[in-house]
Amino acid sequence: MQYIEFVKNTTHLNITNLIGKIDTSKVINEICDVKFYEERNQKAVDIGVDANMQSLRNLRTHQWTEVADQFPYTIQWIQENLCPYIKLSYVKIAKLGPGGHVPEHNDKPNVSTANMKIHSYDMLNTILIELTGQDDLYVTHDSRELKYNAGDIYWINVAKNHEVKNNSDSDRYNMRIHGLYNTKFREMIKRCYMIK
Repeated sequence: MQYIEFVKNTTHLNITNLIGKIDTSKVINEICDVKFYEERNQKAVDIGVDANMQSLRNLRTHQWTEVADQFPYTIQWIQENLCPYIKLSYVKIAKLGPGGHVPEHNDKPNVSTANMKIHSYDMLNTILIELTGQDDLYVTHDSRELKYNAGDIYWINVAKNHEVKNNSDSDRYNMRIHGLYNTKFREMIKRCYMIK
């Protein structure tokens, strides 16, 4: 199988062993130290710019935002473990409270307004790092039910339908990272999955 065929036909890939685990307790401690969720009643803190969210990484300038200073461990981990493989566009930490539900949807851009071809987006395109991994978390991706564990790192295609329900009594946090993957990353994936 060719690399491009692999990333177009794979919807969800656990790459934790390739990237290395993150200390989720340190990230959660940094999140708890930041008052964005309570003071601004937000569901996410971006380490980039999104319509209604504070950002840690600015999508337009590709620079860390003022919020990033409050996440020293998280930023250092990203720089050491992901930046060798990806030119970051944005990093977002998202929260889903107890009983929260994100209905089935996809993040496929509207081609008519995005000025892009859809086939360039409908492939593995987002790093997702699960920070809490509750047992009572219901997640589907492309009609498959998945189990997320705290610290696991996934490379996912968010253009495929996905849904999440937090049936637990605690907040669920994850981190989503977008960017451009470099040759070093592609070669690592090829070696690991024996693709051309």
